[in-house]
Amino acid sequence: MREWMGTLAADGLPWAEAAFVAGFVALGAVVGSFLNVVAHRVPRGESVVFGGSHCPACGAAIRSRDNVPVLGWLLLGGRCRDCAAAISPRYPLVEAACAAIVGTVAAVELLSGGRNLPATSAVFVDGSRPGIDMLLLQTNWRLVGLTLFHCGLLVTLFSWALLERDGHPVPRLWFRATVGIVVVAGVLWPWLQPVGLVPAGRAVTAAGGIPVPLAALAVAAAGIATGWAVGRGLGGRTVRDGLMIVGAAMGWQAALQAGLILLPLRWVWDGLCVLAGVPGPGTSPRESLREGGFLVVAVVLLTIGCWKGIDGAMGAVWRWLAAT
Repeated sequence: MREWMGTLAADGLPWAEAAFVAGFVALGAVVGSFLNVVAHRVPRGESVVFGGSHCPACGAAIRSRDNVPVLGWLLLGGRCRDCAAAISPRYPLVEAACAAIVGTVAAVELLSGGRNLPATSAVFVDGSRPGIDMLLLQTNWRLVGLTLFHCGLLVTLFSWALLERDGHPVPRLWFRATVGIVVVAGVLWPWLQPVGLVPAGRAVTAAGGIPVPLAALAVAAAGIATGWAVGRGLGGRTVRDGLMIVGAAMGWQAALQAGLILLPLRWVWDGLCVLAGVPGPGTSPRESLREGGFLVVAVVLLTIGCWKGIDGAMGAVWRWLAAT
């Protein structure tokens, strides 16, 4: 079987690859359904684990067949089965957005064999081939773990953006716990950090004479500091917190890259808000969106997809500065 699979071209199993991405899309939609629960219950101090989903108008329990992400809302025509009250289209939109995020990361990172990662990454194995055959018969479990790690990162940032849009700050305990989890994960599994302290330099797992856990801590600390500085300059707590998490998980380079991409996007968005006559900061859900939570998610997703090229460009600039 392995020999037969090895004779296939990289695009020899398009149906299997499409099914693989579809599986991650479905997983993302389920996670998006959970994020709707989080965004609704956390500000109210309710449990996100206990208690089934129910109609916010009449309180009737939502049936299992109606609780299918996106499809359930469409089949109900956007109304409660029991009281016919309108159900906000935000619910299927959040589920669809989360499905797109998870599916995109799976396609550009896992299905590509890690070809989006910086060349210094200890996850990418030079010569490994992309495609479903690699996943099935030559599984790179580090790459699988890194993909899930990045999906978790984006889903967390997306959930924070939802809270921000509703005018609710991210609970500080949640933020601190996320920082702690990301840092500890990087220390325990250094291959989750594909970059080092120097652009295009050695990754954490090849830190020379420095103990790997110490090098991982240094990368995370530099990333947190960069994310804080860049986010503080851009404004908005969610932007700052998001970039700090990105720096802890992906290195200071990624936090800086995301900030440089985010800056012109914020200018464009602010201009559109002014043209639309949006009132002052924090006075409407739309203005809350202007604070940047969703833009951070989009920029981080773009950074992950173009990571290798951006990191290579930064490395070239670093070497030019070092030579002058």
